[in-house]
Amino acid sequence: MAPTQNYLLSNLSDRHREMLVPHLEAIDLPLRFTVEKVGKPVEHVYFPDAGMVSVVVDLGTNHQAEAGTIGWDLFTGHSVVMGGGVSLTTLYLQIAGNGRRMPATVFAKLLQEDRELHECFLAAVEGFNAQATYTIITNSRGKLEERLCRWLLMAHDRSEGDTLGITHDLLSVMLGVRRAGVTTALQHLEDSQAVKLVRGKITILDRGKLKGFAGPFYGPAETAQARLTGWQPKPFG
Repeated sequence: MAPTQNYLLSNLSDRHREMLVPHLEAIDLPLRFTVEKVGKPVEHVYFPDAGMVSVVVDLGTNHQAEAGTIGWDLFTGHSVVMGGGVSLTTLYLQIAGNGRRMPATVFAKLLQEDRELHECFLAAVEGFNAQATYTIITNSRGKLEERLCRWLLMAHDRSEGDTLGITHDLLSVMLGVRRAGVTTALQHLEDSQAVKLVRGKITILDRGKLKGFAGPFYGPAETAQARLTGWQPKPFG
């Protein structure tokens, strides 16, 4: 297998990596590519090398909100690890990228055959659950600017560079707010020299300022994920 940027694949033991490699195929992950659909069986498990997958609670076109994000730090197919195999959410690419995938049936069989491998991926699912848990409190108690800054930091953690290809419209869907509110909040962040805005792109200039604006809502989930899997967010230097 060619070198991978996916954290979980890179940090598997040699024995576990050899179990997975024969079943992995390289795949491009274009913008809006659907990885899973709510209520449908999971067909493939994806390991992103680049790009970002949005995990969306989807009750119809006008009732959508993001529960979490998956990038090079994690994988998709969490319901397969938990034994269900049917997705409770819709997953699609919010930032285009690439990675690897394998059939969900094969992945489930390998987990059944090796308890240590199963435990490794259970820990990663728990790390994602920490993120989703803090999304709940952020969305219910956080102000728009705090929610936005948390999201930008999380996206930055899962991006190779400092520029995110994301529109105000898509951000408004992810945060469950009006587009006008997102635009106003982004303008304030640009005035504060925390970000730079160009049409369809947001460049992160100062992570420290974003963390200050995010308040208590960014950090606890990242600490939990680091404890569970070893993955680390970007530094604030």
